[in-house]
Amino acid sequence: MVKASERKEWARERCAGLFFGNTTPFTPDLSALDEEGLRHNLRRCVELSADGLGAGGPLGEPYTLTVDERKRVHEILAEEARAAGVVSYAYPVHETLPELLDLVSHCAQVGCDLAMVNVPFEWAKSDGTIYRFFELVCEAAGDMGVMLYNTPHAGYILPPELEDRIVDLPNVCCMKGHDQSVDHVVKVNEAIGDRIVVSAGSVTDWPAYAEAGIVMMSPTSGNYMLQTPGWTPVREMYDLSVQGRLDEARRIYERDLAPLVSSWLRIYAPLFDRPFGREEHPCAGIKAWQDEIGMVGGPARPLTLEFSDEDRTWLRAEIASHVGQGRLPGVLTT
Repeated sequence: MVKASERKEWARERCAGLFFGNTTPFTPDLSALDEEGLRHNLRRCVELSADGLGAGGPLGEPYTLTVDERKRVHEILAEEARAAGVVSYAYPVHETLPELLDLVSHCAQVGCDLAMVNVPFEWAKSDGTIYRFFELVCEAAGDMGVMLYNTPHAGYILPPELEDRIVDLPNVCCMKGHDQSVDHVVKVNEAIGDRIVVSAGSVTDWPAYAEAGIVMMSPTSGNYMLQTPGWTPVREMYDLSVQGRLDEARRIYERDLAPLVSSWLRIYAPLFDRPFGREEHPCAGIKAWQDEIGMVGGPARPLTLEFSDEDRTWLRAEIASHVGQGRLPGVLTT
């Protein structure tokens, strides 16, 4: 068992590569979790060369789940990641501190490796309050690691001075990157990368990040949306990048990924194309894409906005076009 005092060293060894953020499948009537569907998706991610598996995060519609449902998602995540020998990260953030700390403690008890936590921005306003929040999270985590979720769509970006204090807490060992410019993330890594693992960016900029010495790709659904079993250009591009074969990595991107990323960005427009504070995770669109590529997407619960029939028609045509041009092999289109 890794101790809290050893988590930073553990992260140096284990928090590298491709981390996959998952959605939460429901039964058709939305009344319950589709547990087999969730297991299917997690195993598909392993087949697509995941180094880390996440569930229950913003892509997983946590605001639509009961506390018991969220705990069950984290239990399944821990089981599947442990069986596959990959890192697991759960998302135990909640509106009330007691339930949040209960979720954090539960994640540790069931064997999750990391809890991904952002500032509870509605009620933690001052630096002192925010620092105390992370102290309490680390206490509840026991020996489990803590991943800072520090992006604009998490609701709050930590000021550099406060970030510098928080990363000295023993459990805090990695961070989901800022989703800012390459230069910004590189500067963050230069400031705190000697203490925690800083993740970075989308596949688009991976050669630049790898050249700067960053080896953990930000957890994202893009890692499974842009690949199929036996055809893994994201993995190939990542491996070439960290090997320093940057021109080869860029050729993989231009040949296999750039057209897919264009479609992917349209799905992600509610997140990437809105101003700070108005971002929305496109869970329903991601689920629609999963349905097209052999994963279990299915319906989204309220208040998640559904993917319209018009958008679904566009997506099916888009996927069919990619398949016809040799991308996403193995996907059946109609």
